[in-house]
Parts: sequence; structure tokens; C-alpha cells
Amino acid sequence: MFKIIKVLLLSTLIILQFNSKIYSQKKQKAELFQRQVDAIKELQKKAIYPKKFQYWLKDAKYLKSFNIDKKSDWYLKKKKESDSAIKSLKSSLNVKEYFNILTNISMEKGWNIDYIYKGDGSGSYPILFTFKGNKFNDWDKIYKKYNKESSSLHSEKYIDYLNHIRCDGTSDGFFQYVALSIIGSQFALGWHANYHDDRIICTKKTLNKILKLKDEKWYKFNDEQIACAKKIKILPVITFNENKVKVRVVIFTKWGGFIERIYHIKKSNPYKFIKIENNVLCKYDCGIMF
Repeated sequence: MFKIIKVLLLSTLIILQFNSKIYSQKKQKAELFQRQVDAIKELQKKAIYPKKFQYWLKDAKYLKSFNIDKKSDWYLKKKKESDSAIKSLKSSLNVKEYFNILTNISMEKGWNIDYIYKGDGSGSYPILFTFKGNKFNDWDKIYKKYNKESSSLHSEKYIDYLNHIRCDGTSDGFFQYVALSIIGSQFALGWHANYHDDRIICTKKTLNKILKLKDEKWYKFNDEQIACAKKIKILPVITFNENKVKVRVVIFTKWGGFIERIYHIKKSNPYKFIKIENNVLCKYDCGIMF
């Protein structure tokens, strides 16, 4: 009997050590993911917000409605100021630099990535797009394409650049693919576009940083919300099956709270989101409306 108990205790110890090792590895991976996400956010801070950008300059209906002469000195001055603002933005942030951080994903061979800056009555924001070759020149065509779309940054048309992003097939690669889709265009946002604030949380440390933020305007968590958030299983989970990959991440938005987002992704090139699930874990709303 003593020998049986000894064997059972030893087996339990081995299992506990194994599980502890697995958890430690997952935690280290989560910390790596968090560093990558944070590095992208730091890079985006370089973006110079184009204060003098005028979206209506490319809106034919607007110009016609207000009988604006495109040859007038006033129009040409506004256009020059707007073009200069966009030039400063584009020179301050090159989105190709993302791939220096997200090293498990890359552009499809022969394709490149850039962005335009769009505005409408609800705000202004960048839209990433891909093109074949090394240099893109048909700017009027690309502006015309996206000006037909709604202002929702979650529109499928606004993330179609992902069709030409490739990953190395690892869990790191699929996490980075998802991360790019969430935060890739989170820079130089104006007005209503600031609702696009999804923040990826991979570690308890990052979660606690958010919960400790003190700002009566944006962050005012009550005790119940804090207690709820601290119970969340934060670590990202990436699982593979025969035809698809499932990536589970937790995000925080000031207009919704802590949300579990599960991406179901086609496993082979070209990658595609098959389904995206959103499960609210802890509700929160800052109460600010633009």
C-alpha cells in the first residue's frame, strides 16, 4: 500500500511539474506577444496627426453643393495645406516598419503595403491597402474605391489588405496576423474614429495597468468591474485543426469593456477570417460620445 501511495504521489508531482512548465511557457509567449503589440503602439505614436487635412477636397458632391471653384486661390491654399499635412503624416510613419516587429508575418511576394488617409463627416483615419510592385501611383483610383465605403473601420473592405499578408504557419504568425488586423490602422485618428480603440491584452501586468488608470473622463472603474476583470483568463490561446486556426485574445475598449474575441482563420494561403466571435467578459463604458 505504501508503495502504491508513493507511486501516486510521484505521478501527481510529475504532472504538476509538467503543467507548471507548460503554463510558464504560455506565460512567456504571452509576454512576447504583449511586447510586440506594445512596440507597434509605440511606433504609431510617431505619426503626425494631419490637423489641416481637408477631406472635402476630394468630395465632388461637396464641392458642387457649395459651388467651390477648384481654381480659386482659397481652394488652392486649402489643398496645399492639406497635401502638406498628409505628406508630414506619411513621412512620420511607414507601415512597412510593422514587419520589423511582427517578424512571423510578411507581404506576399511581389506585393507591397501603404495607406491613404480618409475623412468624412464622422472623422478621419488611415486605411491600409496593398498593391503589386514597388511603387503606387494611382492615388485617385484608390481614394475613389474607399470613398464609396461606409466610415466603419471594421468594414471588410478596410481590412482586405490582409489578403496579401502571409505568415509562417506558427502560433506566433497567426497571433501577429490577428494583431495587425486589430491595431494596424490605430494611428492619427480624428473625432469619431477614436472609437476604434481596441487594446490587446496578453498579460496580467497590462490588465492591471489599465485597471489602475485614473482619469475621470476616460477611466473610472468601479469595484465590481475591477473584481470582474481580475478573474479574466488573459493569456492568448492559439489552436490548430485540420482546416482552420482559432486565435483567442482579450481586448479592452472604452466603449464596451473587456471582450473575448475569437478569430476563426482559414489555415492555408490566402488567409481569411471565417468567423469572428465577440464575448463581453466585463462591461465598461466611459460614457463619452463624440
